[in-house]
Amino acid sequence: MESKYIVREHVDDISLEDENVINLIMIPQAGLGAWCYHGKKWNHLTTCLLKENTQKRVRLIPIEMKGRNSRYNETALESVNEVVDEMMAELKPLFSKELSKQRYVLFGFSLGAWIAFELGRRLERDDACANPSLVACCGNRPNHLCSEYYDPDIIAPRIAQITDAKLFWKAFERRYGSNPEMTEDMKTRILPNIRSDFVQVETYDYKVTTEKYDLNERLESPMLCVAAKNDKRYHAMDFERWPELCSNNGKFRCAKKWIRGVDPNLYTDEDVEGTGIAKEYWGTPHRLIVDYPDELIAELQNALREIF
Repeated sequence: MESKYIVREHVDDISLEDENVINLIMIPQAGLGAWCYHGKKWNHLTTCLLKENTQKRVRLIPIEMKGRNSRYNETALESVNEVVDEMMAELKPLFSKELSKQRYVLFGFSLGAWIAFELGRRLERDDACANPSLVACCGNRPNHLCSEYYDPDIIAPRIAQITDAKLFWKAFERRYGSNPEMTEDMKTRILPNIRSDFVQVETYDYKVTTEKYDLNERLESPMLCVAAKNDKRYHAMDFERWPELCSNNGKFRCAKKWIRGVDPNLYTDEDVEGTGIAKEYWGTPHRLIVDYPDELIAELQNALREIF
């Protein structure tokens, strides 16, 4: 199969015949592209199911959104529903009962978590598609708490509406840290596309989407929800409410996991042991999928082994 959402340079085999293949569809957070799921650490997931008596393997499929990297010249979408509409159409063979013999998992981080949840709800309502074997929603509060009322950023909860570029980046860096490698030229080039991502976040409405597409309020598929300690992009009490959106009655149901997050303002040697993070670290726990994804990957591995 062919799709602009899949970068063939990194996913060279998209055949759908081998029943031993589990497709892990990986949706990035706002501002990032498929590249954030490349590298040796993430590749460990490909062999996490291999045993003496089985040849099951995981195929990583990082999603490249419009306006990112190889799709930079395409106009970025500004609606979660539009993103899901396109993914449903473009990736249909991966989900199709008729065209694919393979099971699949949806995984998203931050904005990607909301997209993964909505994609899962849509697929569960489509009789031509198999249900996800697992939906992993990480690094965000649950979809039904999408209102800015639940956004921890009480100073500027709607940064997409900040028209002045300098003020936008000031609000952005207050949330996510100031990357010393980000030049003014880079900021100028990526601003339109990153603003579009935040428009998705700030215009998304769980109730409206539920009614528009006649969706079930909760997912039937099992869920994995992972949060980082000290991540100030969601309140801990809100993250704990993810099970309200899962009706799965199987063994796995909705698993909630907490992993460490490195906050430069609360830096201790214990916090960063094994991460390679230095005291000069500028980021926040919301960057963990780029800077130290090890514990998140371990939770995904454990979930995949339990499900499959």
